[in-house]
Amino acid sequence: IRIIPANITKVDNSIPNDHRLYSATRNFSIKPNYTKPFTALGQPTIWYFNNYGFRDHPYPTNEIKGNVFRVLFLGDSMVMGVGVEDNETLPKQLENILRQKASSKDRFIEVFNMGIASYSTEQYEATLREIGLNFKPDLIVVGIYANDPGEDIINKRNSRYIWLRAIPDTIFPYPVNAYLETHSKLFLFLVTKYYSFTTRFVPNSDPWTNKVLYDQGWQLTEEAIVNMQRLAKTVSSNIAFIGIPSIDEVLETGKMPEDREEKFIEVGKKHHLFYFDLEQDLKKQPAVKDLFLGGTDIHFTPLGNRVAAELMLDYLIKEKLAPGTKE
Repeated sequence: IRIIPANITKVDNSIPNDHRLYSATRNFSIKPNYTKPFTALGQPTIWYFNNYGFRDHPYPTNEIKGNVFRVLFLGDSMVMGVGVEDNETLPKQLENILRQKASSKDRFIEVFNMGIASYSTEQYEATLREIGLNFKPDLIVVGIYANDPGEDIINKRNSRYIWLRAIPDTIFPYPVNAYLETHSKLFLFLVTKYYSFTTRFVPNSDPWTNKVLYDQGWQLTEEAIVNMQRLAKTVSSNIAFIGIPSIDEVLETGKMPEDREEKFIEVGKKHHLFYFDLEQDLKKQPAVKDLFLGGTDIHFTPLGNRVAAELMLDYLIKEKLAPGTKE
């Protein structure tokens, strides 16, 4: 199975050219220092993944941070950025306006883009635990997208498959596995057969038409949010959760569950979170369709990312979470 973001043209995704490393905890990650071309709605972009497998500049390999205000931005393809260039993604737009508008200029501000396409809330949690906390962030921002609960329950129901799928990459970690896949026909044959065998453990489920599954997904999403809040406290970091609506919610087409915003706000109040939902503010924007690729795709245009980042910064400043606003 190869899951790719909506409206992405699939290139060569055969096993030797697969950009993913499979994991029992994160489901998958991206190969370090990997470059891959993608096309979204006719917009060609090249994704450069850094030494940790994120679409960003190389991250430091030590824990010495210096005079830096560091923000980790976790999320899915809405955060990673589909159909936009590296400097046009939501995290980089936030980084740019933070540097321009933050009241304190005595610390260097950086925002790490730790979004991965097709991720959901439990994968954000695993990424934060396994990688993010090592960078000693001052602030963690988590983008909770409209389909995260559905993806969480799918991953839960696919847990056996995910665990089995991860075995080859666990036994032969990168870059050993990459070498074997390209240099050993026997290894490639065996791993292909093995992956084919694991697909029999994938259950059929549709959380978007099954309310019981959808509600179970929200329970998993809530648990992951609470766990991330606890993890942030272990490094004395603030954490803010940003509700990112689908284009269907913003345009009110009725194609997505109508209670997404209400459920997100309910979780925020229940657990005393820093939380902010973008839906109502995006609806107020002029030419709303211009915020989304082609006016129909789920992903933001550069303008959409800019608007979302500005709305987020207003909230962060209001809650005294942005650098220089605590005094």
